[in-house]
Amino acid sequence: MHDNKVVYNPFHTEIYWFFPNLIGYLRIILALSAFCICFTHPYWFTALYGTSQLLDSMDGYFARRLNKVTTYGAMLDMVLDRASTTALLIILTRFYPACIKFIIIMVLIDLISHFLYIYSSLLHGKKSHKTISTHQNYLLKLYYGNSKALLVILCIGSEGCLLWYYLQHFGAFIHADVILQQIIAGTLACLFFIKQIVNIIQLREAIKDIVVLDIKT
Repeated sequence: MHDNKVVYNPFHTEIYWFFPNLIGYLRIILALSAFCICFTHPYWFTALYGTSQLLDSMDGYFARRLNKVTTYGAMLDMVLDRASTTALLIILTRFYPACIKFIIIMVLIDLISHFLYIYSSLLHGKKSHKTISTHQNYLLKLYYGNSKALLVILCIGSEGCLLWYYLQHFGAFIHADVILQQIIAGTLACLFFIKQIVNIIQLREAIKDIVVLDIKT
């Protein structure tokens, strides 16, 4: 008798070439190019890194618009975000060695919270960690809500804060008004810390969701 089972080859699928995932590959190229010149060409680095981060909102938009939401795409998006931010924080440890302990804590919170959150989302059968359940924290609902306004503001503010201190190391704002610098730096720092609060809440919710599955099984 012949076995009529269909054999799937994971390397021969159109999912790799979905338009949202192509944006993800472009982001990888931009990020790698940026970090290759991060110590020698700060403005080019900022342009390449910033473009890669801004494209982050585009892949999700097109995934939903074209009905091309995939687990692969969600993982690609999340891993690239965390890797890029972590790499920039590592660079900042070289520029600001006095802050190394603080930066290490920020890296750990960022990586652990996002890893556990996407892991718990997959365990619950969600295709994306941005899919929110009704029982989850109110701030997290706002963050991952339909408008995505809070998510965009905090992500741009958080990355902007890191880029601000990156560029400051190269004397980018030396001729700018001191009061204006303080206002911008303070605003970006506030957005950065609010983003860390969201990360901690995200970590707490992920742990709760995983424990719920343990109780059910």
